[in-house]
Amino acid sequence: MLEEWLGLNVDDYQRQSDRFERYRTVAETLKASGRLYACYKTPEELEFKRKRQMARGLPPIYDRAALELTDEEKQQFDAPTDWNDLIRGPIHVEGSNLSDPVLIREDGFPI
Repeated sequence: MLEEWLGLNVDDYQRQSDRFERYRTVAETLKASGRLYACYKTPEELEFKRKRQMARGLPPIYDRAALELTDEEKQQFDAPTDWNDLIRGPIHVEGSNLSDPVLIREDGFPI
């Protein structure tokens, strides 16, 4: 094992996936305090913004544009969206269920 090769004495193993409930609890606390907010940009839009910033010699960080949205604009983003996909059939997406990718990766794992 790697620990033996490195000469480490491991007392306990922890898996990040064992702490999902704790992450959910903390995320709810952050939301309630206003420190966690939704980002309504697509991954492509965020990538475009990062590339633009880097081209201008700026660090590729999120510009916090979502903090400037009005309540009405947020409600429009959070509203359900329905359409009929020609392959998959009826699709329904709750906008309020989309999360800020800065805190949680697309695969569901926290950063």
